[in-house]
Amino acid sequence: MRISVTDKQKAIGISATETANSRIEASLSKFGSNIVSVELFVEDINGPRGGIDKECRLIVHLRKMDDVAVSVKEETFTKAISRAIRRAERAVGRKIKRRSLRNPARPETGLAFYG
Repeated sequence: MRISVTDKQKAIGISATETANSRIEASLSKFGSNIVSVELFVEDINGPRGGIDKECRLIVHLRKMDDVAVSVKEETFTKAISRAIRRAERAVGRKIKRRSLRNPARPETGLAFYG
């Protein structure tokens, strides 16, 4: 699973980026065979004025399924990233479960069952 973090404004530091990478890896690794890549975008919408303006967008590119996109706005980047990861984890889990319910002959690994 490839993880990329885009921070055009340099709003978060290197340590926060590494922390986000490790949290994404830990949360989504159970779906690893179904995930191609994950993109994390962070942005401070209105600059130094404050308020609930830290936006985090997380896009999970799934193998042979539509992408899962989550967008969260919070007061801090830490809160926004944490909430986006939790929401993406739930959304990916639901999408994979729905796919396996629609096609019970196909296990979650993505391999076809020929028996």
